[in-house]
Amino acid sequence: MGEIRTRSANLPHRSRAPSIVAVVTGTPTSAIRSLLIGLGALATLACLLTTDAARAAWIAPVEISQPGVVASQPQVAVDAAGNVTAVWTSGEAPNRAVRSAFRPAGGEWEPSFNRMTSTTDCHDPQLAVNPSGAAVVIADCEKSIAGTAHVAIRAAYRPGAFWSGAIEVPGSDSGKGSRVGIDDAGNAVAVWATGTTVRSAYLSAPGPWVADSGQVSTVGKLAFDPNVAMSPAGLGYAVWRENREGPVAGDPVVHVRGIHRVGDDPWSTFGSSRLTVDTGDGAVNPVTKGVPQITINADAERMIAWSRTGTKDSMQERTGFADYSGLSEPPQTIFEATAHVEVPQIALDAGGLGAAAWRSDAGGLLLIKAATTSSLSGAWSAPATLGGPDGLAYSTVPDVAAGPAGTGTVVWRAGTTTNAAKRTGPGAFGPASPISTATHTGFGEPKVTMSGEGDSVVAWSASGATPLHIAVAVDDVTPPVLSAIAAPSSVEVGAAAAMSASATDTWSSSSIAWDFGDGTAATGGSVSHAYATAGERTVTVTTTDAVGNTAAQTRAISVTPRPGEGGSGGGDGGDSAQKRRVALTATVLKQPWKKILEAKALRLRCALDPAGTCSAMATVSRQTARRLGLKPAKRARTASIGSGSIAVTAAGRPAILKVKLSGKALAAIEGATKSVPIALVVTGSAPQSEPASLSRALRIKRP
Repeated sequence: MGEIRTRSANLPHRSRAPSIVAVVTGTPTSAIRSLLIGLGALATLACLLTTDAARAAWIAPVEISQPGVVASQPQVAVDAAGNVTAVWTSGEAPNRAVRSAFRPAGGEWEPSFNRMTSTTDCHDPQLAVNPSGAAVVIADCEKSIAGTAHVAIRAAYRPGAFWSGAIEVPGSDSGKGSRVGIDDAGNAVAVWATGTTVRSAYLSAPGPWVADSGQVSTVGKLAFDPNVAMSPAGLGYAVWRENREGPVAGDPVVHVRGIHRVGDDPWSTFGSSRLTVDTGDGAVNPVTKGVPQITINADAERMIAWSRTGTKDSMQERTGFADYSGLSEPPQTIFEATAHVEVPQIALDAGGLGAAAWRSDAGGLLLIKAATTSSLSGAWSAPATLGGPDGLAYSTVPDVAAGPAGTGTVVWRAGTTTNAAKRTGPGAFGPASPISTATHTGFGEPKVTMSGEGDSVVAWSASGATPLHIAVAVDDVTPPVLSAIAAPSSVEVGAAAAMSASATDTWSSSSIAWDFGDGTAATGGSVSHAYATAGERTVTVTTTDAVGNTAAQTRAISVTPRPGEGGSGGGDGGDSAQKRRVALTATVLKQPWKKILEAKALRLRCALDPAGTCSAMATVSRQTARRLGLKPAKRARTASIGSGSIAVTAAGRPAILKVKLSGKALAAIEGATKSVPIALVVTGSAPQSEPASLSRALRIKRP
């Protein structure tokens, strides 16, 4: 028994690192931005017409928010089992709600539900999910009480299968800019800014929230823009910006500070640590900007980064090992001699390899750039331009996720196109790939997370045929999984050998194909095959998902002669009894494109004599596959786009065979401007008979 597993555009296993939005100023004028947005829209139109092939591994985006209701500010996370949780802001001020949707691994997106109602006017949700699926969402809310605005932080918690109702976090009155982290046990910590201070609360799973006594930030200082993260074991780290001199605005020096806690213990009694370099009394720098970024990997190694003003703004970063407070000295700097480094975002993989992405402002030309580290606390690579799509379009704040062994994904919007660039190992990120479509164009800032197998999940606020909505696309690089494979170890010549297998895939449907080792094949989860000659055969069962990832396993079958007959010596000829070939007829049924799309299948009428199994494989030529953006196997003349089989129980009585088409093929045909020629290879097999095959051709032209 052997096993074969192959991948298309695979990424290695990874663990999720938090991604946080940072707000940085110093951007081009609104007039320049308007011009660039217009250029971006033109570039997007060109890309939509030419980039099906570039989007080869991405499953087409789907809408997950309420139809007809404006949706924005998405957050998305995936747990260790491949279940996806998304949250977003639904509606418009002053009646905004926070909604969530859930997609179980291998299933479909479930209907969304309110986590915070519109009566509390909640927005800017933040989501944290741990490997076992426990989740917490918090948001800034502006509920009106007796006609008076009441600003506070609200939170909803999911310890297992069900969410709790949203509550106001204790002590969060007048709070804003909230952030949240969660550990592997489901404990959570939240931070926010209130007036001149940074404050916090802690949730010991399964709750309730308890306000921490005192403040997180330094007493007597003006503090703002907090952020937080938790290690898997429950070590919490908070960072924020703080004026050097005192609780007043206008201080020329703005530091970044950090503090840690262990579980529900108070924040460190040793006080907070200054992360920026102190330049002494009378200095006018450093001046930091935006929300400091913090990310922690599975080994509790952490990276903290911030934007610093200067002749050309730069990013500074410090890393810490798996202890409570140790940090590298001095901070590492990412600097561009001719451009400002804006809104830097960071991620850290399980091996300590870092990735950073930012918007590069060179006097109005807004590009997305990235750099990587070769080790924890190591030097950064030279900045690389990810672009998107033509280097001229206005670019939003990027988001980045990292995985083990240096894998990662950066996403951003340029004009009306949502783009993604992948890093498949310790090297640099690859080129940009547009992942939005005409019905799900880019709008707002996209967010990315990655599964434990290296699949990327991207959510963005999209516009198109429906109002502003939340779209989600998946870069599926993981093969489906075969299970419950059943095949006899031996079978007699001419006897029907029943075989079966099951296949599951986290992100799409999967088909099953059989190679019986004697030159014949079939498709479907349950098949039957009769061998014409004796000998040793190797049966290969292969499963293929919607984007072409495959997995295969083999089984050995010994085909023995019938009693009284000699063996064939293992060859495919020499059977002492001449077998009658199956009489096979097949007719393709006429179906309008709408019916094909609804059924996700082609239909044909198949008849056999004697009774047996009718199977069919749908293929397109290599040239057609390339035109559709499908990726044929190397040197293959055709590409499979679907298959199916059915048992024909009565000789000569027709059965309707459904040839299921892959989701990728359906999407490609839906977007085609020309008719698509398809070949159907139909095979009829029956016990003690020679199989027969024939081909049928058809063309599909969507209206």
